[in-house]
Amino acid sequence: MDSNIVKSTGRAFAIFEAFEQHRRPVSLGEIASELQYPKSSAAALLKSMVSIGYLSYARSTRTYFPTTRINTLGRWIPQQLAADGIDLRLMHKLRDTTGAAVVLGGQSDFYIQYLHVLDTTPPCVSARVGTLRFLTSSGTGIALLSHATSAEVTRIVRATNHSLVRQRRPLLDVSSLMPIIRRTRRYGYVLMPAGSSGHGSIAFPLPATQQGRRFAIGVIVSSDRLEATAKVVIGMLATMNPLSIRSP
Repeated sequence: MDSNIVKSTGRAFAIFEAFEQHRRPVSLGEIASELQYPKSSAAALLKSMVSIGYLSYARSTRTYFPTTRINTLGRWIPQQLAADGIDLRLMHKLRDTTGAAVVLGGQSDFYIQYLHVLDTTPPCVSARVGTLRFLTSSGTGIALLSHATSAEVTRIVRATNHSLVRQRRPLLDVSSLMPIIRRTRRYGYVLMPAGSSGHGSIAFPLPATQQGRRFAIGVIVSSDRLEATAKVVIGMLATMNPLSIRSP
């Protein structure tokens, strides 16, 4: 578990994610074993989640199950995204037309955070909603950086390098990143070649919301289909307003 996450908070959400996988009532023993929690800690946490109304407990079977209260927490989010001008129908159209996975990302400090994910069958996106990745290492992140000033990009690269040092990973060079960002600004999209996963992406920024928030959409596809998919996506976006897409 990430050292920056408060242990009880991380454990509570891990329990909800376990229910998402099982989609059935589960016992204390199953939760403790699967998530490798001390049984006493798991019992206290489950009891607390029952007390505040997010889980129910069936004494006859000694199992727990989420209540519909958890479902109501995010019900308003799609409507708010629509109010911000984020049309999720565009994501569905892109996926249906290309057969590729489509993600919606927003900036969270020097990370890109996935806010909505439309995957394919079989899945080609390893990330789930809420996943954080460096802005500098993904197409959707580069698309967001295309609206940042050079000073902001430099700050983000420094913050990213600080994390990379701790992880003992190669550092970034802002001078090699800026040409990619300038090209993204010019054409309105970025084509990210396939990485170790074998998937590349074409990503583009969306217009800023009324509150000044910015989002980007990425279309993720296998390397052998990247060029053909990019042509389809660019053709679709070129007909849409207020997106500004130019052919190279």
